[in-house]
Amino acid sequence: MSFEGEGYSISASADSDAQLPDGTELTAHEITEDDKDYEAWKDEALKALQVAGEAEENASLDTARFYDITLLADGQNVEPAAPVNVTISYDKAIRLRADDLRVIHFGADEDGELVPEILDGSSVEISAKKGSQGKEKISDVAFEAPGFSVYAIVEAPEPYHQEVQRVEDLSELGGGDEFYISYNNFAKYWSNTL
Repeated sequence: MSFEGEGYSISASADSDAQLPDGTELTAHEITEDDKDYEAWKDEALKALQVAGEAEENASLDTARFYDITLLADGQNVEPAAPVNVTISYDKAIRLRADDLRVIHFGADEDGELVPEILDGSSVEISAKKGSQGKEKISDVAFEAPGFSVYAIVEAPEPYHQEVQRVEDLSELGGGDEFYISYNNFAKYWSNTL
């Protein structure tokens, strides 16, 4: 089964354990920044990373791609009885830090409530070439899909750690260090080097 989108293709393969009807077709829609729901999906992906401890409270996502993937048999949605192997291939490689790539499945519980699940890294494979600035060129992302709905391919934010050193005199900072100065909780900060 396969689907060709604009700049990407998605293929899926299943064995008999999935119990998919003959003639099952794969369809997909990429949710892009032009879609009204894009920011909501991006927020949900970030929340999932934060709940899993993979993103800090004030983090943001720089790279996020969303795909609403569906299996159809006789025009009706079908779900597999066992995971299905899915590969998303890009016509033009996407650039991100391969170690920080996460695949998130947005399933639903019995009440229809959204339940995001970050797929285990052992079930995700990527094809990447060395890039620049610490980012690789990702051409394919393969994973085991437990069900079909919206999937996100995201780059988890790098942890941000800010060290605060309080001093009485600038000479305590040492030479060459970059520093920020605030005064009396004044909202402006100045940056300079010694």
